[in-house]
Amino acid sequence: MWYSALTELAKLRLAEPKKATLDNEWASLLRNLDLENLSQKPLVGEVKIKQ
Repeated sequence: MWYSALTELAKLRLAEPKKATLDNEWASLLRNLDLENLSQKPLVGEVKIKQ
Protein backbone atom coordinates (compact mmCIF):
# COMPACT_ATOMS: atom_id res chain seq x y z
CA MET A 1 0.00 0.00 0.00
CA TRP A 2 2.77 2.49 0.86
CA TYR A 3 4.36 1.87 -2.54
CA SER A 4 1.18 3.07 -4.26
CA ALA A 5 1.00 6.09 -1.99
CA LEU A 6 4.61 7.02 -2.79
CA THR A 7 4.02 6.54 -6.51
CA GLU A 8 0.86 8.63 -6.67
CA LEU A 9 2.26 11.41 -4.52
CA ALA A 10 5.46 11.49 -6.59
CA LYS A 11 3.37 11.83 -9.78
CA LEU A 12 1.46 14.73 -8.24
CA ARG A 13 4.68 16.42 -7.16
CA LEU A 14 6.14 16.07 -10.66
CA ALA A 15 2.98 17.56 -12.16
CA GLU A 16 2.88 20.47 -9.68
CA PRO A 17 6.42 20.99 -8.37
CA LYS A 18 5.73 24.35 -6.72
CA LYS A 19 2.74 23.24 -4.65
CA ALA A 20 3.78 23.46 -1.00
CA THR A 21 0.97 21.19 0.18
CA LEU A 22 2.39 18.31 -1.84
CA ASP A 23 5.87 18.94 -0.45
CA ASN A 24 4.49 18.76 3.08
CA GLU A 25 2.58 15.55 2.36
CA TRP A 26 5.68 14.04 0.73
CA ALA A 27 7.85 14.84 3.75
CA SER A 28 5.22 13.48 6.12
CA LEU A 29 4.84 10.22 4.23
CA LEU A 30 8.59 9.67 4.04
CA ARG A 31 8.94 10.48 7.75
CA ASN A 32 6.30 7.85 8.55
CA LEU A 33 8.26 5.29 6.52
CA ASP A 34 11.56 6.19 8.21
CA LEU A 35 12.82 7.62 4.91
CA GLU A 36 12.92 11.26 6.00
CA ASN A 37 16.46 11.69 4.63
CA LEU A 38 14.99 11.34 1.11
CA SER A 39 12.39 14.09 1.45
CA GLN A 40 14.67 16.83 0.10
CA LYS A 41 16.09 14.78 -2.76
CA PRO A 42 14.87 15.71 -6.25
CA LEU A 43 12.43 13.52 -8.13
CA VAL A 44 13.70 12.48 -11.54
CA GLY A 45 10.46 11.30 -13.09
CA GLU A 46 9.35 7.93 -14.31
CA VAL A 47 12.00 5.27 -14.63
CA LYS A 48 11.61 2.52 -17.19
CA ILE A 49 13.47 -0.74 -16.70
CA LYS A 50 14.70 -2.66 -19.71
CA GLN A 51 13.77 -6.30 -19.73
